[in-house]
Amino acid sequence: QEIRNRVMYSLFSMVLTFGVVYLYSEKFLYFLTKSFILLDFPKHRGFIFTDMTEALVTHFYMSFLATFLFSLPFLIYNILSFLKPSFYNFDFSKILKEIVSLLWI
Repeated sequence: QEIRNRVMYSLFSMVLTFGVVYLYSEKFLYFLTKSFILLDFPKHRGFIFTDMTEALVTHFYMSFLATFLFSLPFLIYNILSFLKPSFYNFDFSKILKEIVSLLWI
């Protein structure tokens, strides 16, 4: 029961985050590529797509990556909350310190 609730919360948060990120995908894409666009090239001021679906795929791929990045803290919280009863307190504190140190990198 608990794992089903945690998986559903995680999936719901990822779907909601993907919807918001996809709505603002133009702004996210501009933020990621602003330094390349603002270079002083007189002929090329935008993207060049060699395939019809490449623009759509670029927006989807960037939205999926941003969704994963923004949802990662909530996913880690759900995984740790589910696993916490199976560890001793000192083991859990060691694991928590390692995860926090990995996230800093």
